[in-house]
Amino acid sequence: KDGVVSLRYSNGQPCLSVKDGTTSTLITFTCKLGGLGEPVFVGETDECTYQFVWETELMCAQKQAEMSPGDGCKVFDPETSTNYDLSPLQSQTGYPVTTHNTHHTYTLNVCAPVNDPSCGDGAGVCEKDTKTSLGKPAGALSMVNGVLTLSYTGGAKCPTSGVSSRQKESIISFVCEEGVVVGNGFPVALNSPDECTYLFEWRTPLACSSATKETMCNVVVENAYEDVEYDLSPLTRADDDWQAIVSGQTETWTYV
Repeated sequence: KDGVVSLRYSNGQPCLSVKDGTTSTLITFTCKLGGLGEPVFVGETDECTYQFVWETELMCAQKQAEMSPGDGCKVFDPETSTNYDLSPLQSQTGYPVTTHNTHHTYTLNVCAPVNDPSCGDGAGVCEKDTKTSLGKPAGALSMVNGVLTLSYTGGAKCPTSGVSSRQKESIISFVCEEGVVVGNGFPVALNSPDECTYLFEWRTPLACSSATKETMCNVVVENAYEDVEYDLSPLTRADDDWQAIVSGQTETWTYV
């Protein structure tokens, strides 16, 4: 409304100050680069409306977002007119990788190093058993044959390579899956074709195109110059609730 993106929840508990009224919640979203942000409780009206403000980079116009850190974790697919953004998967330490038919253990990060000095400087995927770098996150997110792909190169030297200069590399494929049980899914190690190339798969709703996404968390804001679409679905949590900041303290509020 009037260029402001907000989300209202109605028909809560009875409101004692309004005859036949019920409590409601109004969340107003504003632009702030640097991450998903968090909700802040700003007050309650006489009509029993609980008001929150949520500053998040998801509300920043596309031109601003492209200038923010993590640009290599975003890609636009003209075939589906979808802007993919995997930056919510970036971790401070990386993710343990589930393995199938392999006895190795791995740590993996998305568009960032795993921050494990034992694996070498800048490793994006680390084989924990041997403390070996399986590639560095040097390349940007790309669409390969309709699949979101990250390629990490420049890892440790391949031990049995006929070409002495060949180094270990990793390919991470992100596959659309709406109904993941926890958060945005998790990485799985696949069978590798050789001792130099390592394959991983990550099923996540962040890899779903606009055609497959639910539209309840999407909104198009019209203005005099161009229409801008905002997608707040990355703020949805399946495993726990957000906590809203209240005057320097935290208080749990359910966010759906």
